[in-house]
Amino acid sequence: MKIPCDSNAGKPRPSSTHPELTSVDALGRYIPGRILSASTVPAWRELPARLYCQPPEQAAFAMPAVTEPHLVWIVSGSVLVEEREPGGTWSRTEARPGMFFLTVAGGPYELRWRVLDGGPFETLQVFLPLPVIRRAIGETRREEENNRVLRDASGFADPSLDALLRVVRSELELGRNGRETVVASLAHVIAVQVVRRFAVTGAVSRPPAGGSGLPGFKLRRCLDLMAADLARPLDLRTLAAHAGMSGCHFSRLFKRATGMSPSRHLLDLRMEHARRLLRETTRSVIRIGMDSGYSNPSHFSQIFRRETGCAPRDYRRQR
Repeated sequence: MKIPCDSNAGKPRPSSTHPELTSVDALGRYIPGRILSASTVPAWRELPARLYCQPPEQAAFAMPAVTEPHLVWIVSGSVLVEEREPGGTWSRTEARPGMFFLTVAGGPYELRWRVLDGGPFETLQVFLPLPVIRRAIGETRREEENNRVLRDASGFADPSLDALLRVVRSELELGRNGRETVVASLAHVIAVQVVRRFAVTGAVSRPPAGGSGLPGFKLRRCLDLMAADLARPLDLRTLAAHAGMSGCHFSRLFKRATGMSPSRHLLDLRMEHARRLLRETTRSVIRIGMDSGYSNPSHFSQIFRRETGCAPRDYRRQR
């Protein structure tokens, strides 16, 4: 059952309390509005989704970044949306029902809006996990294209995405738990359509302001070090030394170049590695945790559940 909209609901926390980067699960704390429906079961892990009723007028607030591409579909309400990098110039977009906003991992940004038609303002917000996006990029890449990434887009229409998001909305509103194969198929088709329209060759779409990122050869050297042995403990000091710079400077330039912190990138690598081992091997969960860089089984299970929505053993049973 849908909950009636409340225009005073969901006031965001003050900007000073917002982190620069957060998880999909935690992002809901910072989005103004009331959640009408949400994906809450493991079958939806490849397509986290929430249906919001949002205030008709929202003052500027800081939106933390997430590593997953964030797709917002306007369900109802014509709205004037303004976005900017922290301290930058506001960019204005007038959007009507059926239009989309796509935000790709980068830095935090500021956001405000005002409904223009006096009606309720509802949005469906979905997140596309990085493995799903990588598969879509791999399937749609031409031989001459390398290093394809997504770019941001504001106030665009797409009939194919519109039809797909209508199905997602229906599943959420009817309270269906969703079969894993159905949700995975929806996630894949949505990701392919997003990649077809918005994948570009080059740097990330939302680099934080303030200069260039880590030089290419140093970035590749550090990425290779992270991926070479995921079972090995690896801290910021070691990575920074590998790049020949201080930890603080390295972390800042790494984020400019990739859109995420070194620790976030390493966590993504370890979780993807753990998921693959759970799907493709019969190793014990303890062994997989150690092979993924976690000597403490309890800590591994805690992190895995936070990132995927289910425990390692449950994930294995669903493969």
